[in-house]
Amino acid sequence: MSQAKKGFYAHPKYYDILFGWDRTQEIFFLDKLFQHYELQVGAPLLEVACGTGIVARQLSLLGWDLYGMDISPEMLSYLNLSCQSQGGKVTTFHGDMTNFSMDSLVQGAFIPLGSLGLLGEDEKVKAHLQCMARHMNDGGVYLLDMGFKKGETAPSPYDEIEWSMERDGLIVDAVEGKVNILNSAGEVLERLEWEAVPLVYNWQHFEDIIDSSGVFEIITSYPEASLTEEGVSVFDVNHHSNEPMKDRAMVALRKK
Repeated sequence: MSQAKKGFYAHPKYYDILFGWDRTQEIFFLDKLFQHYELQVGAPLLEVACGTGIVARQLSLLGWDLYGMDISPEMLSYLNLSCQSQGGKVTTFHGDMTNFSMDSLVQGAFIPLGSLGLLGEDEKVKAHLQCMARHMNDGGVYLLDMGFKKGETAPSPYDEIEWSMERDGLIVDAVEGKVNILNSAGEVLERLEWEAVPLVYNWQHFEDIIDSSGVFEIITSYPEASLTEEGVSVFDVNHHSNEPMKDRAMVALRKK
């Protein structure tokens, strides 16, 4: 068994397997929601913290003009290779969420899987929102996939982040703050550190951050409408609320 010198996020192949469940309903929801807010198919969209770009690449195949930004060069390289081998077009660039730069403005943006919560501090979240606003047309729409909870904002507990995915003869198993890589016989090939978990927000706290950023306003939120048999969240453009009633919600912001 080899010991990795880097954490899980430096291994895009394993990341792509672990997050590679059927994302079809999520992709169609985003496509439909952007159109609901009067963005025309073909408009420029940015996926923030895109990772291996599973969602961005598929949205590009539906006709949107996709950009993908991530802090990991390894992730962006993997995404570029996926576009070459599997189709789709995503213009990628390396950047930090709090202070990135791109050459053109986008009309819409989205951030997946609670990644905004990885910033941790409120001031960093506000810096991100202000940076995002500088790269978005007035009236642009930003969709945030978020985790919410009653009580105080806090990191998602490690013991709630447990699942396993299998592909190409490999099993990637996330459990108790570790990511284990196993072969089809169940032998552990590598153990990687799960480098960070996102904050799960108190809704009022989240509203206060958005308000104090001065650049976005909350349109509405889309709590989980249902779960698939595999436990994957399903969202519905007709199922929305001014305050999420479940753990996960897609929040729609509009640039002021």
